[in-house]
Order: sequence, then C-alpha cells, then structure tokens
Amino acid sequence: MRIIYLSSSVIPSREANSIHVMKMCNAFAALGHDVTLFAPDDPAIERGVNDVFDYYGVKNRFAIQKFPWIRWTGRGYYYAYRTAIAARKQKPDLIYGRYLPGCFFCARGTIPVVYEAHFPVSNHGRICEWMFRNMIRKPSFKRFVVISSALRDYFETNYTFQNTTDILVSHDAADPCATAKSSLLLDRSRLQVGYIGHLYEGRGIHIIAEMAARCPWADFHFIGGNETDIQRCKEKCQSFENMVFHGFLPPSKAADYRNAFDVLLAPYQRSVSVSGGGDTSQWMSPLKLFEYMAAGKAILCSRIAVLKEVLTDRETAILCDPEDPDSWIQNLLTLKEDITLRLQLGNAAHAAFLANYTWKARAERVIRDLLV
Repeated sequence: MRIIYLSSSVIPSREANSIHVMKMCNAFAALGHDVTLFAPDDPAIERGVNDVFDYYGVKNRFAIQKFPWIRWTGRGYYYAYRTAIAARKQKPDLIYGRYLPGCFFCARGTIPVVYEAHFPVSNHGRICEWMFRNMIRKPSFKRFVVISSALRDYFETNYTFQNTTDILVSHDAADPCATAKSSLLLDRSRLQVGYIGHLYEGRGIHIIAEMAARCPWADFHFIGGNETDIQRCKEKCQSFENMVFHGFLPPSKAADYRNAFDVLLAPYQRSVSVSGGGDTSQWMSPLKLFEYMAAGKAILCSRIAVLKEVLTDRETAILCDPEDPDSWIQNLLTLKEDITLRLQLGNAAHAAFLANYTWKARAERVIRDLLV
C-alpha cells in the first residue's frame, strides 16, 4: 500500500526522533510498501551530509518530500496544514505520523490515519491537547501507537477512547546488524566501556565520570552530543585520562563503536531532558537500549520503572540505582571479573532484541490488520 509518513523531524539531524522516523520509513518500505516521508525544509539540518540515506544507514527505497518551515509564530500549524493538504492530494492508503497537528488535519478527511505518541500531548500545550481529543473521535482515526505501557496507562486514564483495543504499545527498535566484529583497535588488556547518545541533563554523565575516577582499569568512551555539550563535558572531565570523547558520529557509523566495547552504559536519571524540552523519564523507550541489545554486549542500565518494561535485571542487563555511583562501580567490577556473565547478558539481550525489537517487526505490528 501507499503510505505517507508525516513528521516534523529535521532530516538530516543528530536528534533521535529523526533516526526513528527514517528507520520506520525504511522498515515500511522493506515490507513492500510505497513510502513517502514528509519533513520540514528546515535550515537547521546537519551540514556536510551528501547522502541522507547513507547517513542514517538505511536503503534509498522511499521518497522524501520537504515542505517550508517558515520562521514565524505558529509555523508548526501552518506546516501541518500544508502537509495535510498535500497528503490528501496524493491519496495514499494510509497516513502515519508522530506529528500531532499534521495527523489532526489529515483525520478530518477519509484517509485512514495512525498517530504515534512518545509523550503526553499536554506537553505541547492546550491547542495540541484539543486537537488530540478531537482527532480520536474521527472515523478516519484508526490506531493510536505509544512507546511504553506507562504511556498507554497515562492516556487511558486521562482520555476517553472509542475503542481502547486500538491503543498499541510498541517500544522502539534497532536494526539486526550490529554483531559483526568491530574494526576499531582498542587496548584489550583494559575493560572498554561505552556510552552512545546525547549529553543532555538526566543522561547520567556525572555517574560515568565518577566511575572513571574510581575505575582506573577501564576506558570510558563517549559517542555523540552536540559541540556545546561535548566541550562542557570535556572541561569537567579533563583530569580523567581514561575518558575519551569521540564526538558525534552519523548513526550509520556508531555501530562499529558499539561492537568494540565490552560493556555499554545507560545511566538515565529520574528526570531526563530531551531536545525539545520537558522530562520524558516516565514514558521513554530510548533507541539507545535497543541498539545496545542489538550489539549483543553486557548492559548496565538504570533501574527505572519504564525501562523494566524492556530489560530484566540479571537476565538481559544489570539494573543499577540511578543515583548511587557505588552501585554502578560494583556492578562494573563484577562484569570485569566475570567474562562468562558478560557473554550471558549480551547473548540474552540480543536474543530478546531479535524476538521483539527489530524495526521490521515494529513496522509490521503497527500497521497490522489496518486495511483488512
């Protein structure tokens, strides 16, 4: 079928939302669907990207159509209206999106609409909340996708749906290609520990700094972040010789680093900031976790309720107190000394990933039975 994916993500960029959008479009196309991604023509794109598909590590098998992103108040609603008109004119079989205003305008027509939420719509203000309440009553609104059970519970508590069975929990995902041997040459006499992702507040960078100070037998590698955050962290951690900041790498290149590390870290705090502002700690389904699972490496992750929807302590990861550096250090020491445990955790995480969390499986799940 013909699918239009509505998005407000800047393509290309360093944001996780842009990775999610490109991976989902790729997965829909891999299933044989004719896919077109609608995205804003925003000047804030990542510069120097010659091939946007290669940048994200996806195949060039879907179209990308960009629309003006005008620098004035209310630009998001104008963009949403423009994309909705364009979507209706193209007469697809399905409109899918994680951009609420665009899905709202599309749902006023007859083409089936699926909306995906990653946090409460109230985070966007009263207009978006009104749009959501109006949209879910429309006949063309067919399915509501959320990224965690916690987020589903929130929506079921605060909104009235005509059919709650159409609320689908579908956690994020990754590509099943991250178990190849890395080409990086690292000191194998020392434990190689990696963190891949943004350096925003709530990501637990101070926990990793404490680990580096007290674990001189390990090297700690950071992949990702924008230049400002990278420089800030470098200045705070310049006294630690075993902390290495590699800077930002395109998503397609980061897998080589994941494959090179012995242990991967996800020290989320109880409050987690995202690029657009707000706290996502109650609802999140971080791409990082699924990429870590795909790599088949031992994971140390924070013991936060929503993350336990995906990871099981001592089976697919070791879960640590997010506010207690001693917990992280002791568990890292355990992994250093017990190679068998490292392998068991990595293999179990990889098996759980293959069974539940590939992009292809996710794409199949969210549009299953829609047009039957």
